[in-house]
Amino acid sequence: MHRQDGLSFATLRAAEAVIDTRSLTGAAQKLGISQPAVSMHLGRLEKAIRTPLIKKLGNRIIVKEEIFRLIRQMLDLERRLRTVGYEKMSPS
Repeated sequence: MHRQDGLSFATLRAAEAVIDTRSLTGAAQKLGISQPAVSMHLGRLEKAIRTPLIKKLGNRIIVKEEIFRLIRQMLDLERRLRTVGYEKMSPS
């Protein structure tokens, strides 16, 4: 897998924005990126997990609930890790 094909937190945040807004355009506006960039992130995620994240029914976007929960858990972990401090280890 090439570096650009892997998952990043930016990809997960784009998926989260799609989930929150139920719209690719809304997600793009929320993140301050283009709609094609959001689509690119979704494509990467779907390739990595080997299943579609969303299903379109007319104008509605349906999200697979188990994937939604997993994305939220990963992003929650990322947010928690940002608050972890580094301890200086004393030489043994």
